Amino acid sequence: FEVIQQLSDTYHTPIALDESVATLGQLIRCHEQGWRGVMVVKAAIAGYPQALRGFLETHPVDAVFSSVFETEVGHAAALALAQRFSSKDRAIGFGVEDQLWD
Repeated sequence: FEVIQQLSDTYHTPIALDESVATLGQLIRCHEQGWRGVMVVKAAIAGYPQALRGFLETHPVDAVFSSVFETEVGHAAALALAQRFSSKDRAIGFGVEDQLWD
């Protein structure tokens, strides 16, 4: 984390935390350590959706939501979170539907 934070502080190119914030606990830890850059949120593997929603309601983050081959139900729930909490100038990473459902 420290190395990524140093890179982010040194260069103007935005750096996104991805696998470092796979779970809600990791996302919270990085936020507590001061990360205010982009975070890739994979809602389907982050943990309880209610807990993720609660954190995002009280701690706005620069989020890019991404899919992870979830079920249709999980996909819909993740999209609902993405619609509500995605940073307005960021694309979302949900492009797996064609590979999963007809």
